[in-house]
Parts: sequence; structure tokens; C-alpha cells
Amino acid sequence: MAGPAAKQAEDEGFGPCTSTFVVTFQMIPPAKKKALRTATVDPLRVTMPTPDKAEIPTAAIKASVTFSEDELGDSTLEYLKNNWFITD
Repeated sequence: MAGPAAKQAEDEGFGPCTSTFVVTFQMIPPAKKKALRTATVDPLRVTMPTPDKAEIPTAAIKASVTFSEDELGDSTLEYLKNNWFITD
């Protein structure tokens, strides 16, 4: 959820992601912050184009509130240097 909000903050002149994360976090409504703490991912909606790459669409996120594509966005995880990283 922070990715799209960080982009919005940067577009609005708040600076790069590294210096605006606090502002970005404050843009998330309290109910949605709480829902993210217990959100899960439906593995049936995740695609693995390669063994070291997972594509997670917004629709795969299951939470007590609904999140839009604009709020979360799709995510790509890649296994690099012995760990998983969000790469897109």
C-alpha cells in the first residue's frame, strides 16, 4: 500500500520515498492500517512465472476491508541474493 502512496507523495513535491515514508504512512487511514496487520495472500491467485519470481495481484490480498488497485497495486517478488525482495 505504501508504494502507490509514496509515488503520489513524490509527485506532489514531498521528495523521494526515502525521506517521505512517514508522510506516506500517515496517508493510510487507521482502519486500513489495522486491516493490513492481519491481511493474508490467497496463494491460488499468485502466479509464479519462474521459480524465483512471484507475481501477486491486488485481488490476492485478503483483508477485513477492501483495498483498491490504486491503494495496493500489484507486486512482484523476486528471489535475489538468498532472499525475497519486492522488485515491482
